Amino acid sequence: MKLFILACALAVALVCVQSRPLQRHWTSLIPATKAIGEIWTDCSQSTDGAKILSISFSPDPPQKNNPLTINATVETFETVTDGGVMVNLTYNGFEIFGDSFDLCFLLSQIGVECPVQPGKYTSGGTVTVPGDLPSGKYVGFGVATDPNGKELGCIEVNLSF
Repeated sequence: MKLFILACALAVALVCVQSRPLQRHWTSLIPATKAIGEIWTDCSQSTDGAKILSISFSPDPPQKNNPLTINATVETFETVTDGGVMVNLTYNGFEIFGDSFDLCFLLSQIGVECPVQPGKYTSGGTVTVPGDLPSGKYVGFGVATDPNGKELGCIEVNLSF
């Protein structure tokens, strides 16, 4: 399960660009979302420093006890020298995980090094979805900010097993 949560955090890092935890509850950062895909939604604001161009999941929808490949393309509009990602995961409406991660560390795990210059980036990875994962609805939010608290990106991922 920890590997799956880390994989979700890495997926969020692919599409979001804080070195300290957010000081307010994550739900206050989530604006009304506009659906883009069946599994994911870009909840970023128009002033954010990054834009999610695409995310693909294979297989779609993900399946228990099978490899899941996640690929993402993101465009950054400003240089990112440091930052973090606040990740929150709920299961059937109950929070089961919430933490902050160093953005540059997460990005280094997928071969992207800080500082991240403005431009388009594509990356991906594969993890195995645990077979003993409880059936139900999982909703993950990832909000990335720079060290000053300015939001750089936001994503919502909805999965049902």
